[in-house]
Amino acid sequence: MRPHLAVVALILAASCGTSGPDRYEAEDICHQFVKERLKSPGTADFGDETTAQAGTEWTVTGSVDSENLFGGTVRNQFTCVARPRPGGELWDLVSLTGLSN
Repeated sequence: MRPHLAVVALILAASCGTSGPDRYEAEDICHQFVKERLKSPGTADFGDETTAQAGTEWTVTGSVDSENLFGGTVRNQFTCVARPRPGGELWDLVSLTGLSN
């Protein structure tokens, strides 16, 4: 194989390969974990989020507004740490703190 073709093949292989989970996947899965613990998950409105990766773990911190049992809106701060399983389709919740709703 000619050198310039080898470089093109390497670039194509890298761009076509599956990369690991990204911050948007981490945020989505943490939203799911948070919603599972809310009294009215359909009213969840997320904001003020920051997302960071350390090794294989992703940490998402932010706030969620949602209705409580009385119909009032309550704001909770949360920190969710999640880790994708090999293959990246399923995730494990490492920890979730800050919810009181």
